Amino acid sequence: MEESRRQLSFWSVVTLFFLITVMSQSRLEPVSEVSAGPRKTETKVNSILIRFLQDQITDCATDVNTAKEAVAGAIKAIEKKDEATAKSEMKKADAVLANLQSKIQEFLPNKESE
Repeated sequence: MEESRRQLSFWSVVTLFFLITVMSQSRLEPVSEVSAGPRKTETKVNSILIRFLQDQITDCATDVNTAKEAVAGAIKAIEKKDEATAKSEMKKADAVLANLQSKIQEFLPNKESE
């Protein structure tokens, strides 16, 4: 139980850090190899990228909320001495956290490729 809470806190912080990083990157000027022209293509590409990242962040935030709800459900079940429900809720939270971890891992640099 305590381990799941630590994992949830950890992934909440990671998701928040990810969100801050993405939002700060979205405010940067588009990178241009050609200084002439309106850079419409780059702006369109940046808009698509920002939209994609916002969707990913929303998905991660939803996962964090789902895990929080599962942990809260497990706590209530423990208080009611309902072991089966508590185990079920913790399994649900673990599955959601594992899914969240895999989503975030996709965006982290791969040390082997560096």
